[in-house]
Amino acid sequence: ATTARLNLEEFPDIVNQASLDVSQWETMFGDNFLDLSGCSLDAVLYYVSEGTPVVAQTPVSEDFPEGVVIIAGYDEYNTILLRPGQTETFYWGLQDSTALFEEAGNIFLTYWDHISD
Repeated sequence: ATTARLNLEEFPDIVNQASLDVSQWETMFGDNFLDLSGCSLDAVLYYVSEGTPVVAQTPVSEDFPEGVVIIAGYDEYNTILLRPGQTETFYWGLQDSTALFEEAGNIFLTYWDHISD
């Protein structure tokens, strides 16, 4: 899909908290937990296109004081990001997002809801 925008109200608490604690994710999701660290942003956006938010590490900066964001969607030009504890998303250019996440080591956590037909 060329665009995706997720419903923030459906995010699990661990996503809203933007936790990067792998043990918490494993406890909450078990076999459905996915550590996508090392993947490219393009690969990670597949999960967003399938309706699953992704928590991503960022360098700590003025724009990202928590050092983490939630990828809540994307379009042809931007990622749609959410800061922990916030309710309003913001846009960040795809190239800038790629550079941002690469600088932080491409650390991504998510989960996968297995959908049965």
